[in-house]
Amino acid sequence: MLEDTIISSINEVFTVPVPRGRRTPMQQRPQYGLSFCLGEGRIIYHHEGKEYLSDKDHAVWLPMGASYLLECRESGHFPLINFSCTVPAFTDFRSISLPHADSFLRRYETLKELYLFHHRYAGAMSVLYDLLSSLAPLEGERGEQSILSPAMRYLEAHYADQGLTNSTLAAQVHISEVYFRRLFRAAYHTTPRQYVLDLRIKHARELLAGDTVSVTRVAELCGFSGVYHFCRAFREATGQTPTEYRRSRGGIHI
Repeated sequence: MLEDTIISSINEVFTVPVPRGRRTPMQQRPQYGLSFCLGEGRIIYHHEGKEYLSDKDHAVWLPMGASYLLECRESGHFPLINFSCTVPAFTDFRSISLPHADSFLRRYETLKELYLFHHRYAGAMSVLYDLLSSLAPLEGERGEQSILSPAMRYLEAHYADQGLTNSTLAAQVHISEVYFRRLFRAAYHTTPRQYVLDLRIKHARELLAGDTVSVTRVAELCGFSGVYHFCRAFREATGQTPTEYRRSRGGIHI
């Protein structure tokens, strides 16, 4: 687990320009590392018959002691952080998705500035831990949606409950609320609150397409605190009021 990593020192922070077609063998890597890409570019790490991708959407955990072949498929600039660990997260290669690459790269630039230009090593170490923490819910394609499945089943069954909270959902998978929100965003690329709102609007559309339920009743059935709140949220999501939406589909106009 990346969040369990204990780092004893940052050894190097630099960005490597790598041309397309370069193939570089590495024997017995002397330290752990984290590799990723600034903008366009792709590197493949070949190790024991497997390939690990480093590009703008993927970071690679590089294990100490590993021997491998680095192959550049697309030219680019690749940041590399080398460090020593007393407790490493992994002893093998890991490719880790970066759904929020821009934020990750901004943190890297902060780390580089602290380490190289200001020599504030404690501050740089703090940023590195922050980087690892931001990757923790994503590490090694762990299947975030699978982890969250009990919470999602509960959410689907109780989306109309006005008392539904992140704390309630986090309890379904026995994790903290903070970790739940982070894991949820990694899996669904939105917040739990927005996901629930989208689900409520979806069911409201289905009810409004019929001709038997009033707008006020639709608001109640879909978990909105009142018809005013429902109408405002529905219009923001669809560009129409509930009445306009129903009229456009030939339903009743209540």
